[in-house]
Amino acid sequence: GNILRIFGLNQFYLRSPEIIEKIAKVNHIVFDKTGTITQIQGSNVKYSGKVLTHEMRIIVVSLLKQNSHPTRQIITSFLKEDECIDIKYFKEIQGQGIEGWVNEQHIKIGSPKFVGKTFESSTLGTKVLISIDGQLFGEFAISNKYRFGIAKLIQRLKRKFTLSLISGDNDNEIETIQSLLGNESEIYFNQSPLQKLDYIKHLQLDSHLNVMMVGDGLNDAGALKQSQVGIAVADTSNSFTPSSDGVLDAAKLGKLDTFIRLAKVGKYIIIFS
Repeated sequence: GNILRIFGLNQFYLRSPEIIEKIAKVNHIVFDKTGTITQIQGSNVKYSGKVLTHEMRIIVVSLLKQNSHPTRQIITSFLKEDECIDIKYFKEIQGQGIEGWVNEQHIKIGSPKFVGKTFESSTLGTKVLISIDGQLFGEFAISNKYRFGIAKLIQRLKRKFTLSLISGDNDNEIETIQSLLGNESEIYFNQSPLQKLDYIKHLQLDSHLNVMMVGDGLNDAGALKQSQVGIAVADTSNSFTPSSDGVLDAAKLGKLDTFIRLAKVGKYIIIFS
């Protein structure tokens, strides 16, 4: 109970005290990328394609407001459009994108795989595309900004845990990720939520590992729930992540190794007492 209180004072909120013991047994950590080791604020966005008129901006922002992916906030901040319209018919495919019907037009916004088309551009970063009635309209290229202290955190974690990264984004930043995690870590891109879930099961059943999944919440719901410990990284304190065992304030992600160490020390203190 005292350790739970200390965690809470440091913006790390666990579902129950029993999670502390599970954290102490973790020996492998899986990270998501967008919204987890990268941050929303400070990301650079470049748009290419047909002109985004005022009307089209409103449609894009209105449709994206129905989406739960972290890139939604990045693009809506870039467009700076406060006006919205009510969209009655839409469908989100978690981790891939969203489609809707506006003014008798079928609009899709999401990954190249989801939209089914892509631009032949050399721009690096996460790609979010727009199509209207099957025709490519435009592309947002997002260059991610990595969270402060993430490189040092990963170096400390690598001393005691095996690490891997699994992401729904493309592999344009694979060199940066490999330099962070090292060649010994498994890295997977273009993964659907179901593939993330299957990967966690593989680590547990085939490699017999106790897995901690660190993700962005709703988009990693299946993987977070399947892991022995699922931690959702939140940029806002009121984030609702029902599938996770705990919520960690994004500003405190750099202390993850300290939280794990305290969980292990707490178990030893109880046994010793």
